Amino acid sequence: MKLKRHFMKSSDIKKLRKKVLERFGDKGESLFPRKSRVERVKISDKEIAYFVDEHLQLLQINEEFIPSLFAIYEGNFALPAVCVDHGAVKAFLNGADMMVPGIKKSDKFTEGNVVAVNEEIRNKPIGVGIALMNSDEINSASHGKAIKNLHYLKDKYFQLAMK
Repeated sequence: MKLKRHFMKSSDIKKLRKKVLERFGDKGESLFPRKSRVERVKISDKEIAYFVDEHLQLLQINEEFIPSLFAIYEGNFALPAVCVDHGAVKAFLNGADMMVPGIKKSDKFTEGNVVAVNEEIRNKPIGVGIALMNSDEINSASHGKAIKNLHYLKDKYFQLAMK
């Protein structure tokens, strides 16, 4: 797979920063510090990765912006989270969406929010997804898809950042 990579001009970085701030509010400011070098990597027609000073910080998948696991681990971005049962981790790390029975607890969020998926034992992020239900619905439901899996440990985006 041939990737198209280029460093962005400061005017394009400002436009990107503005879009991220519109989506995430002040939390998005930490992804693109002033005076940083931002590289845009086009993975496919619907997937773009943004590296800031050589660190994967942001993904754009189907026009949706999501912070990378690296940004979350580095403390550059905090998301509302769900904590998932140890038994659901393997399926999630194979690309499956998170189902309601696998969720043990959750922070407050609304449907459509970007959320972190944390594993139960260490309470560390293993993925990022889009909430298909709000947190109250997840807590009261007994079945159904709760989180659409967009990015997880050792997926293609994670591998791209490790090169």
